[in-house]
Amino acid sequence: FSIFINMLLLAMNRNFLVADYIFTVIYSVEMTIKILARGFVFHRFSYLRNAWNWLDFTVIVLAYLTLAFPFIPGLSALRAFRALKMISLLPGLRTIISAIFKSAKLMMEVLLLMLFVLLVITLFGIQIFKGVLRRKCVRNLDPDVNVTYEQWSSFVQNKLQDDIDINVCGNASSTGRCPANYTCLSDVGLNPNSGFTSYDHFGWGFVTSFQLLTLDRWENCYHLILRSSGLYYVFFFTVIVMFASYYIVNLVLAVVASSYEKEFKRKEKIKKEQEEILELRRRKEKMVNNNLYFYSMTFRDPYDMELYSSVLMNFVGTLKTRLHEKLCSWTCCAPYLKMQEKLKKIMTHSLCEGCIICCIFLNTILLAIDYYKAPYSNFLNQGNTVLTAIFAIEAFLKILAFNLLPYLSNGWNAFDFIIVMLSFVDWGLTAANFKSFDISVIRSFRMLRVFKLAKSWKTLNVLITVIFASLKEMGNLTVIVVIVIYIFAVIGMQLVGKDYLNKAAFPDNQVPRWNFTSFYKSFLMVFRVICGEWVEPLYDCMRCSRIYFCIPLFFATYIIGNFLVLNLFLALLLNFFSGDTLTAKESNNSPPLSTHIKKLLTVIKLKRFSKHHSAKIQPNEAVEGSNVKLSQLLQLQSDDKYTHNNAKIQEILQYLDYFYTAFFNLEMLLKLIGLGAVQYFTNVWTLLDFLLVVNGWLSLLSSNIKAFSSLRSLRTLRALRPLRAISRWEGMRLVVNALIRSIPSISNVMLVCLVFWLIFGIVGVQIYGGKFYQCVDRNGQRLSVDIVNNVTECQANSDKGFKWVNTEINFDNIMSAYLALLQVSTFEGWMEIMASAADARGIDLQPQTDANVYSLLYFVAFIIVGTFFTLNLFIGVIIDNFNTVHKKSRKEGALVMLLTEDQRYLYDALKRLSKVKPIKQIPPPTNIFFLFFYKVVNHRYFEPATIILIVSNMLFMTSDHYEQTEVYSYVQNVINVLFTALFSVEAVLKILGLRLYYFTQAWNIFDILVIITSIIGNLLDSVATQIGFSPTMLRVLRLARLGRLLRLVRSLKGIRRLIFTLIISVPALFNIGILLFLVMFIYSILGMNLFRDLPRNGSINEIVNFETFANSMLLLFRLTTAAGWNDVLQQLLVSNVQPNIVCILFMSSYILISFIVIVNMYVAVILENFNQAQEQEMAGVTDDDIDMFYEVWSKYDPFASQFILYEQLSDFLDDLKPPMRIPKPNAVKLAALNLPVTNGNKLHCLDILRAMCCVIVGNVKETDPLKELQGNIVERMQKKFPIRNTMQTVTTTLMIRKEVKAAMTIQKAFRRWRKRQRLKLENMRAEKKSVHSKRLRRKASRKLQLCFSVINGKDGSRP
Repeated sequence: FSIFINMLLLAMNRNFLVADYIFTVIYSVEMTIKILARGFVFHRFSYLRNAWNWLDFTVIVLAYLTLAFPFIPGLSALRAFRALKMISLLPGLRTIISAIFKSAKLMMEVLLLMLFVLLVITLFGIQIFKGVLRRKCVRNLDPDVNVTYEQWSSFVQNKLQDDIDINVCGNASSTGRCPANYTCLSDVGLNPNSGFTSYDHFGWGFVTSFQLLTLDRWENCYHLILRSSGLYYVFFFTVIVMFASYYIVNLVLAVVASSYEKEFKRKEKIKKEQEEILELRRRKEKMVNNNLYFYSMTFRDPYDMELYSSVLMNFVGTLKTRLHEKLCSWTCCAPYLKMQEKLKKIMTHSLCEGCIICCIFLNTILLAIDYYKAPYSNFLNQGNTVLTAIFAIEAFLKILAFNLLPYLSNGWNAFDFIIVMLSFVDWGLTAANFKSFDISVIRSFRMLRVFKLAKSWKTLNVLITVIFASLKEMGNLTVIVVIVIYIFAVIGMQLVGKDYLNKAAFPDNQVPRWNFTSFYKSFLMVFRVICGEWVEPLYDCMRCSRIYFCIPLFFATYIIGNFLVLNLFLALLLNFFSGDTLTAKESNNSPPLSTHIKKLLTVIKLKRFSKHHSAKIQPNEAVEGSNVKLSQLLQLQSDDKYTHNNAKIQEILQYLDYFYTAFFNLEMLLKLIGLGAVQYFTNVWTLLDFLLVVNGWLSLLSSNIKAFSSLRSLRTLRALRPLRAISRWEGMRLVVNALIRSIPSISNVMLVCLVFWLIFGIVGVQIYGGKFYQCVDRNGQRLSVDIVNNVTECQANSDKGFKWVNTEINFDNIMSAYLALLQVSTFEGWMEIMASAADARGIDLQPQTDANVYSLLYFVAFIIVGTFFTLNLFIGVIIDNFNTVHKKSRKEGALVMLLTEDQRYLYDALKRLSKVKPIKQIPPPTNIFFLFFYKVVNHRYFEPATIILIVSNMLFMTSDHYEQTEVYSYVQNVINVLFTALFSVEAVLKILGLRLYYFTQAWNIFDILVIITSIIGNLLDSVATQIGFSPTMLRVLRLARLGRLLRLVRSLKGIRRLIFTLIISVPALFNIGILLFLVMFIYSILGMNLFRDLPRNGSINEIVNFETFANSMLLLFRLTTAAGWNDVLQQLLVSNVQPNIVCILFMSSYILISFIVIVNMYVAVILENFNQAQEQEMAGVTDDDIDMFYEVWSKYDPFASQFILYEQLSDFLDDLKPPMRIPKPNAVKLAALNLPVTNGNKLHCLDILRAMCCVIVGNVKETDPLKELQGNIVERMQKKFPIRNTMQTVTTTLMIRKEVKAAMTIQKAFRRWRKRQRLKLENMRAEKKSVHSKRLRRKASRKLQLCFSVINGKDGSRP
């Protein structure tokens, strides 16, 4: 509660110093209690060992800093971070934040790659476009006019006349030209957009490059550079958009989605375990005897809180039972009960449900066909009243049939009951005639009844079910979005809010509509930035405030809000919606009509063809006439505005049209004969050819026969002829087939999205219908309310040139509302729509600035529901379905889909093994002189020194700028020569050390080419002025220096992995790019035929038009990103060249196909390949591990023979790095690997690597699909390693271990036997020795006795 109050006080943007002290004390007391209870940091469960306490600790430290140093500018804005304490208090938010933190490592790698790409783009722009945007058209002065330097400087700062909106120009070919009486001059005035858009130095170049990368208003920079430098620089923007922007920005999505999916799975696993534990507890509780309860009541503990809680639960259960008896078990008379049973049967009958559904459809139609000043509005109101009464009667009858609580226990019934109650409120307010309240808002809730169609519409039912399942996570994510918006809104108010009050800082001396002056406006401003529009608000901020506040604020808001938080929306949807989610419920239904058609065609085929015709006839590619089709495309693009009125060219084109029609008729006839009629007309691609041939005949008839002149519009369909190329291009056909197979799921979701948009559209018509009209003067400028208040006053002053006009995009009817919502969802033209809504005062009233500013919450709600959720849902289904179908359509894809997760990991690991082979290690030279250089270039400090040199060169290149002094330029050239010399020395050292092996490595060849180009560039730079060398070519040669930056990729492992994802995506991305080019080609031909005579007004100029094929392609390339499509559409609508419906269909269909479908197929490929790279890490075997394996292998096999000796195996496995390393002693583990040993006691690299992969992945159950896939892998391996097939396996490491073990056992037994034999011999010797000693002792004793007897005999005494 204290956090919420603190957030409210901060949002008020007032200095409550006492409140700051109070809240700081509260947070400090909380922290102190936790520290006293748990300790600070020194043991495992202490305060700072919990990551969430880090957040609280950081917030408290920042609070003390703001109180201790209030004089530091901007430090008080850090108080906004107190809102982060909400995250640690709400458990549901921790999953999302944990997903963000766990993706920190990958996210940093992606941001590092983004920084690297931005550096390359910026340095490229500085070298090529430095100073070009200051070439401007300046009005010619009269010959007799003399001006001073100050007057001239002031004169050239002025813009062109009001009828010319572009003043950037160029003097080279294909650049923009100045109008009459104007001259293109260089170095004139400021750069465009108040000097903020340029490549004159690294700072503004970096901001401009970031603008191009994020595609925010990039069309402005696109057209400025094309006008000033030439149309051929479109390739520069193509690379940026297709490879830099789409790839890197979507890598952020891939990282966030992957991390969220892992965190979600971990949470679900924990939740499942907890549920199992709770289930076990419930079972134990059921086993307790009920008598124990009465015993515990008799001998109860007065402090037993669990007992009191159980008593309370019993009381609530008893109360609920009694209420159920009163409200749900009405015991009435028997006739009433019989009537209730009959009524229940009637209300649950399918006919009754069908009638209600028809009423819902009718109600939706009545609400949708209403529009501003509709002549049948009264009839529609009466119809809506009747339908509301029908729904009310339905609810009343269901309550009678089911009783009240059972009726409300059904979610759909409760939902319907709420809508009926709101309808009654609508009636009451209408009867009371509350003029101050907008009843149309409540009336719009009737549209929610359309969700009742989910009972019979299974796709909508499944979708709503999944939506409710994800509602909790979606709510948590919404809270995160609100917290992020709140933090940056408060920071914006504290840092730059007051600066916006300086009106003189802005061009029109008015405070911009989007600012940070209040919390509500700051909220809208941050919301706008998060939605992707940050450039124009940044320009306004830099005009009035300090640059070191504005740029970090807007960059941080965009990166955190858009890159992280908004990508979580799509990550959540991708996690909850799989490719089969919306079709799983339909799998048990009867087969669709297409299945019956296929069966029928199969029967026809069996009857038509005999056995000897069963072989499928393949069309000969030579007969396809690819060259003729290519020349036909050239003919189509030649028919432009400037050749259309040339009679000779038109005659040639007509004869070519005859030839192509005849040629394709011949092709059709040959295919009919070769394939047969059935096979020809049942193939989609040949059927497309047939339709195009028919269209060709109709076009010829309309051109030559007056009776068929009405068919002349069909000539436009000639633009569809390039579709023939799809069937001839294998990769593109695979992409299109995958897209076609995804159409059922995509169309279902698209219909559901249209329903959501229909609801918002009808609400928009009710709220804003007829309110966008305004009174303008002769110049089209809106008049002030003080001058004109309403339509009557405007029409009364028509003699002054006042006109009461409507905006082109409005909410007057449902179709206009759909178009307006499409612009809002693509974030193009939505500022103008929201401005009209914020200024609307009412019907027939003159708009006033910010008169209805809180109505913008309607657009905020639509963007959250209709764009962040609904449109991202549509995009997510496109991505997931395309990936699923694309996997199945590929070779072996169907079998891979049958594998388990562990089996797929093993299959992917084994599949990668067949792509890499051992490489030969460069042998050291025998010559002592070359050996010295060999050791130098292979020293561990040599490569880091080179990297430091490259980084230093890069940092020095960033110092290049426009209008630098001669001394600075001289010093810069000297340093460039020095760097070139150092890199040349590096190359010479490598050549001396590696000899000819230097040229066997691609990076070395690249380095030597960069050095040679740099040397040539330095030489030409010194003599360019003397020989008149082209400055443009000199700049191109300077670009070779940028090539050195690419060497950083080789050293940075994280960036190398991300770029590897791009490399493996290139084939699929190329196919999608070709499909996109084909769509652009078709629409460019259509655009030339439909809009070639479009007048040059507004956004249509000499570059932006449909007059020629080149200009059409340039414009459509821009529209592929949906950039400024609303401006082009507005010019199409006001020009009256074609009917409005044609203009809208042309533009909206192109945006739908290119921007929403094809571009998201591009995203799908990136996500899929990134997930494959992540699965490598989850499986435990990555490409880096395989490279490490072969790097260590080269030490033991320097000549790449693919074999090592068995004696080397133990040391080799010990030298590997984890996870492949098997440290010593490893004899037992080597035997467990059971590696095959070939002739000569050798082991093959592939056998070792395969065994290591199987060990790392773990035990995997083998199934038939896995065995079949493994068989395919073995075949590939045999082709990749043919030498392995020539070597015969003689034994295995397990057999060798067994043999060694057996030999050791035999030797041990033999030694024991020898020992026993030796002991026996020693024992025998000992026994013999003991017997001999006994004999000796006996002899000695006898001799002794004899001696004693002799002695005794002489003395006469006894012994």
